[in-house]
Amino acid sequence: MYRFVMVDDHYRTHWRFRDFFIERTDFVMEKACYSVYEFLVYIKDLEIAKKPLPDLLVIDINMPGADGASLAHYMKIFYPNIKILILTVHDTEENLFNATLCLAEGFIMKPFFEDLIIDAFQRIMNGEEFYLDPRTSLPYPTIIEDSLAYREVKIRNVNPYNYTELERKYLIFHVMGLTVPRMAYLLDITEDEVRNLHELMVKKTGIQNVPKIKEDSNLRYFSIKHNLARMADYRAFLAS
Repeated sequence: MYRFVMVDDHYRTHWRFRDFFIERTDFVMEKACYSVYEFLVYIKDLEIAKKPLPDLLVIDINMPGADGASLAHYMKIFYPNIKILILTVHDTEENLFNATLCLAEGFIMKPFFEDLIIDAFQRIMNGEEFYLDPRTSLPYPTIIEDSLAYREVKIRNVNPYNYTELERKYLIFHVMGLTVPRMAYLLDITEDEVRNLHELMVKKTGIQNVPKIKEDSNLRYFSIKHNLARMADYRAFLAS
């Protein structure tokens, strides 16, 4: 039996998944999270209680606030054994690119049918990748191959500045837009220590010479550009 958790801000999606798996014994929906922060707290609670982590994570890539691409990137760095299936309602090349580049095992566009979801789950847990277009049941176009090749280059340099685990987590949480109290809880440090960490990363990334009003946005831009907060750099890919 495999256990999965959903991170999606639409309650109807959670209901549909519950209906899909309510009578199945091979997959069990363990938790429905409506935000990235709620999920991160849940994972922390499991670790504190020394309970097993889920086998599969289903993420909506487009959510208000913290997005699914950054969460997938975070999970693949710090919890690489958890499989990831990306959901999206927007069938765009950028969403597809983000899904492949953040190392997700699958990508499905909403709306979807029960058979497709179950097929995706089974294939992913069997070690396959699932990137089928639900409208044609065929693999997505060549952007998959192109983005995978681009991804391989980026993976080799995923932490080019040798930041510590704490520093890397902070940069990802910063890009997610988490508040200082929420970051303090997740990182097990005080709020003052979070603020000090921010100042440290401003200096380490070399953006301290920009006007203060632009500091936060520049730190986010730096983190994304250098694959520190998510692996996706769609514009750079198009220019390559």
